[in-house]
Amino acid sequence: MVAPSNTRAGTWSVVALVALLLASLVWFVHPYYEPVNDASLYILTARSILEGEGYAYQGVPFIIRPPGFAYLLALVMAVVGTDFLILNLLVSLFGVACIAALFATFRERLGTWTCLAMCLFIWTSSAWQRLCNQVLSDVPGAALMFGCILLDRWAARRPTLRRHVVLGLAISLAMYFRSINVLLIPAVLCGRGAEHLFGDKDSGPRAPWQWKPLLAVVLVPLLLQVPWSLRNAAAEVPVPPQHVYLHSYSAAMWHTEAEDPGSPLITVPEFLARVPERLSELLPALGGRLQDSEPGSRNLWLGIALFGLWAVALVRRRGTVEFLGGGVVLMLSIYFAFKTRLALPAYLLLLPAALDTTQWLIAKASGEKWARVLVTAALVVGTCAWYKPLGQWPLLREQHEQYLEVARVVDRRFPGGEPIAAPHGWHYGVYLERRVYSMRIIATRMDEREALQQVLARGIVGAAVSSAPNEGLYLAWFRTIFTGERALPGHHVFKVR
Repeated sequence: MVAPSNTRAGTWSVVALVALLLASLVWFVHPYYEPVNDASLYILTARSILEGEGYAYQGVPFIIRPPGFAYLLALVMAVVGTDFLILNLLVSLFGVACIAALFATFRERLGTWTCLAMCLFIWTSSAWQRLCNQVLSDVPGAALMFGCILLDRWAARRPTLRRHVVLGLAISLAMYFRSINVLLIPAVLCGRGAEHLFGDKDSGPRAPWQWKPLLAVVLVPLLLQVPWSLRNAAAEVPVPPQHVYLHSYSAAMWHTEAEDPGSPLITVPEFLARVPERLSELLPALGGRLQDSEPGSRNLWLGIALFGLWAVALVRRRGTVEFLGGGVVLMLSIYFAFKTRLALPAYLLLLPAALDTTQWLIAKASGEKWARVLVTAALVVGTCAWYKPLGQWPLLREQHEQYLEVARVVDRRFPGGEPIAAPHGWHYGVYLERRVYSMRIIATRMDEREALQQVLARGIVGAAVSSAPNEGLYLAWFRTIFTGERALPGHHVFKVR
């Protein structure tokens, strides 16, 4: 049993950490929008909800990812509109909650000061702050994941059915934000099973296996996902989809063509070939603190070391967090694609496990006190060495102001709110209160003549395109379709001939 004084110390340390993080938001939260594909789609689907179309994009039901974050955005945007400072602040508040839950999860294991140093190491990193200023569900999903881990511990202390129903409800909510949180279910089962078989490392054997409460952990989340699954099954989505790259995650995961769920299933060799490719991307991301890095760099070896130290922690601890870390790595290693931000939950789970193992190894030679001192000092040095205040703010501000200027020009030239086209329509759509069709998707699925007919058939009155390398290729094509070009800093606006 945890001593009351230790419990009070833990509570006050969490309160102090939260106060520090909240105060730092004045410095870390910026008012600019970073145009990330998924972020733009979240905002536009939230607008669709507010306009009465439901969870949809361009009038088509959106079935690619769960709707939890979009509905939360809709609630906020109903009050403040598309206020990028407030939206970034919302995600950053989830970041505060995530770091606080991370601290509460590992404080007793790592020690208060080591855990505090780890949390500040993560919080001040440019990769973390960039994620906290992107309108994405990654950080909120991670916060809910660690909230479920804390609820699992609460439920395990007195394994009643009621407590486990609460845990199941929390896991279901987390799944509605990020699908990968479904891995909480097998992680909880594995953690409880290991505790039943081997006993708890710190407090010895506990109560016998409680199958009824754990059944609630499985059934409650899965049953609450049924409405979402039925809605998706009944949704009428064109094949291939007209406005997004994927038909669904299921199609991308298991079929040869991500936009066609009727295409052939991938073969077993094709599926297994993903593993080395994904690991060559995942491990450098973990070793590089979620910074983009080239495979084969030193970050690859740091990632391998991080994974190895986690494996030792799994053997030693056999807890829910260790099993969950392994499940996330396994899922990412067979996933159909990789983006660095997808590694966030793996990083947050493997880093504390690696620090725990490092302390354990040092303690064998120098004692626990010196082990914690050395690991804490290393984290402090790393925080100071890699801290980059403001990061990409100047670039984001310039890009943001360019989009705002384009939006003003478009609204002046086409005051009726008619639809326009753009290479990436969702980014311009965030800044414009009108439909913006994505030319890039149309152009990749048909020849130029058919694409032109598709564009004009939608009643488009103009187009906007930037000079960025991934959009500049469309400039020449747009000049054959549209006229009245007006050049802006980094952008061009056209009118239909």
